[in-house]
Amino acid sequence: SECSRTCGGGWRFQERSIATRAAHGGSVCDGETKRTSSCNTAPCGEMQQCVLGDWGDWVGCNSDSGDQRYRTREVLQGNKNTYRACNESLQQTAG
Repeated sequence: SECSRTCGGGWRFQERSIATRAAHGGSVCDGETKRTSSCNTAPCGEMQQCVLGDWGDWVGCNSDSGDQRYRTREVLQGNKNTYRACNESLQQTAG
């Protein structure tokens, strides 16, 4: 399931069912059918820094000829509730 909270500590639940029960001397299923784990444990009042990925390769019109080209990167961590805004550019253009 989704985390129950966006910050301050929440819970995530997972559940699975037994598709076929043991019969005629077969082995019973091993393991849990329900699991709970904590998530989004950063305090709500304490904003974390945005984390950006590496720049990708340059792409565009014949990148060797000097024509305009661009490259992009992604936000790896950052959301409006627990991270500061990612104010840095996600795309660069050259040429």
